[in-house]
Amino acid sequence: MPLKPRGFPRNERLRARGDFQAAYSGKRLSGKLFILHYISAESLAGRKAAFTVSKKVSRLAVERNRLKRRLREVYRCNKNILPENILLIIRSLPRAAGAGFHEIREEVVSLFKSVASKERRH
Repeated sequence: MPLKPRGFPRNERLRARGDFQAAYSGKRLSGKLFILHYISAESLAGRKAAFTVSKKVSRLAVERNRLKRRLREVYRCNKNILPENILLIIRSLPRAAGAGFHEIREEVVSLFKSVASKERRH
């Protein structure tokens, strides 16, 4: 029996320049480790997400890539908290480089719940 692919499916990736601009111009939530930019898009079918980790977070590509992998996993496991039809970008702050997986998960889930509650009101 073939394994079901896990990971971050292509149809959930935020890739178009216009989508990035829309998400950055939308609403913003801040935490200790991350800033979440999002916009609700009625024309969109499903959720789309992107994760950015700049060199200000860490000069080492290994650490930046590890942080992105952790963010993708937290998103994959908790995306059902988010409303449908949303574009979101999770931008890492410099102090996220030293954070453990559980700390990352706690903050991202908290941000997701905030987005869900704010979008439910509208």
